[in-house]
Amino acid sequence: MAMNLLCNVQTCRKPLTSTLWVTSCSHSFCEDHAKTLSHKNIKCPACGTLLGKRFDVIRQNSNPAEEFKAMLLVGLRPEIVLDIAMRAVSFWNYQVEQELKYQANSANQLLETKEKASINQTTLMKQLALAKNTIAGNEKQINDQKSTIKFLKSALSHKDQQLKKMQHGLFHTKSKTQDIHVTNSETEDVHFRKENTHNAGKKKVFIFEPRISSQRNDL
Repeated sequence: MAMNLLCNVQTCRKPLTSTLWVTSCSHSFCEDHAKTLSHKNIKCPACGTLLGKRFDVIRQNSNPAEEFKAMLLVGLRPEIVLDIAMRAVSFWNYQVEQELKYQANSANQLLETKEKASINQTTLMKQLALAKNTIAGNEKQINDQKSTIKFLKSALSHKDQQLKKMQHGLFHTKSKTQDIHVTNSETEDVHFRKENTHNAGKKKVFIFEPRISSQRNDL
């Protein structure tokens, strides 16, 4: 499978399958990112090299017509043709090397991410195990508290029954005391009435007799 050049802007990396822009510092760009290369005294977006000369930036067709290829180097001396070819091959070698470095860097980043993910996974597993142990401990405490609550409810129910029995006994005792008091009161009342009746039968009648003075008797 033929390799295509890529736009050297890291955020783009679009495959250059037709028109592309190349620089004297061996970088290639797509049409969208080549718009900034149309001005004089500009810097390469990839490496920052100053591109101020006439042929520092040129537009190329990655799929030229056969007629163009047939006539492009015609008439040039062989050493010039070889020099041009060597420069073109050198451009490709640089692009391939940069792509390999990019892929290696991406692979290292993926490995680091994987290692971090593995470390995070190990940490998460430890945290999960700790959380499970904590949950198990909490469940044991909850069960213990349930047992304690059950015991307290049973003890409270027993105390409540004892209290009801005491209240029931107190109620009966109070009722008996009231009955005895009422009986004593009634007995005392009967004795009082009898005594009053008896005293009434024995009541003395006093007759008032006017006293005659001794002087009148003397008369």
